[in-house]
Amino acid sequence: MPDGDENADKIIYTFTDPNCPYCKQFWEQARPWVESGKVQIRHILVGILKADSYGKSAAILSAKNPGEALHKHEASTNSSLEPLQSPSAKVQAQLKKNHTLMQKLGVNATPVIFYRDASEAVKFQQGLPSSSQLEQILGAIQE
Repeated sequence: MPDGDENADKIIYTFTDPNCPYCKQFWEQARPWVESGKVQIRHILVGILKADSYGKSAAILSAKNPGEALHKHEASTNSSLEPLQSPSAKVQAQLKKNHTLMQKLGVNATPVIFYRDASEAVKFQQGLPSSSQLEQILGAIQE
């Protein structure tokens, strides 16, 4: 699910769990890059951290505007996102696909961020990036 300008210079992918506090922190830290139009984050929703993670991911994916639903959830200090108890077959299939991809890539925590470095090599960062890692992942931001 895209977050940011579709014509951004840089596109990164991150596995995101709605209950992950580090995913939320990364989302907040990335705002200057996303809002400047320099970076688009493509969130791959998974439900692995808590019993209701799957239902919350399903609720976001089932929303009329999933990107807006994720934005509202991440921007909130006390989200009211309710887990969806009976997701559609389409949403179940998407979540299964996301979980399978995560397993195939050998990662088992969130956030996991995939990006291209300056030489265009694919790299990944598991866990919340430090300030210097943020610049490596998202690029330098000019004022």
